[in-house]
Amino acid sequence: MIILENEFLHIEIAYLGAQLTKVYHKQEAIDYIWEANPKYWGRHAPILFPIVGRLAENRYYYQGKSYEMSQHGFARDQRFAIVETTENSVRLRLQANEETRAMYPFEFMLDVIYTLEATTLTIDWQVKNPEATPLHFAIGAHPGFSTKLLPQDQFTDYVVEFAQAEDLTMMKLDPNQGLFTGEVVEVAHSLEGLPLHHDLFDNDAMVFNHFTGGEMTLRSINHDHGLTYGFQGFPYVAIWSTPGAQADFVCLEPWYGHADTEAGPFELSEKPAIQTLEAQETFFAQQTLKFF
Repeated sequence: MIILENEFLHIEIAYLGAQLTKVYHKQEAIDYIWEANPKYWGRHAPILFPIVGRLAENRYYYQGKSYEMSQHGFARDQRFAIVETTENSVRLRLQANEETRAMYPFEFMLDVIYTLEATTLTIDWQVKNPEATPLHFAIGAHPGFSTKLLPQDQFTDYVVEFAQAEDLTMMKLDPNQGLFTGEVVEVAHSLEGLPLHHDLFDNDAMVFNHFTGGEMTLRSINHDHGLTYGFQGFPYVAIWSTPGAQADFVCLEPWYGHADTEAGPFELSEKPAIQTLEAQETFFAQQTLKFF
């Protein structure tokens, strides 16, 4: 376990998946990260790479060969190595290995950098293509945040507020397959926030394809604690909790990429929303989490 700490926050990060597992506010005695109760969802905040969501038939094609990969890719189940530390930051790295090459025939370098300043945690991603040919990938965040910051809290006490009024459209999922149907449905015009209730997730995640504000705030209507999650530039955003359950968490998920449509499996270079890095290029993305 990796620890970052200052006078305000105690942060824990796992080597497995470079996953954020704990954010504890020392003065308020609040833990913001979902406890990973396997009865509902046994993860804290996985990093999704090199795919986001599910592949049709759990497979894709690349240069005439078929490859299998499970939902959300392999990074969340790979051990990262520490390559650099400072007083308030850590850089973790995953590189291609024999196991990943069997699923994903690319060389790559995925760095995840956590930096703690006061009550703000910054998360930087860097994906480097060391090869002389293009690298095709997707990457996304899947952090689960507690909706029981105080003992008396209920899930329905919480609201996800947007940085600005949003005209939201949602990509429709087939909940039985975890694939997009190709339909886009209008959710609301000028929506400023989303009060949480479990019925929102009866059909799995709410996936928005035009979210312009780049920021969400999760807060209780009964007290002043919560967090603001910044992710400027991410083209897709999902909100999710376990369908059909009464779990005390919600995931706020900015993505570069998304699940297949029912038209798949696809050639990887033609997969919807795939990212492409040319030879020797590096992809950068940043998230900020401000806790209060």
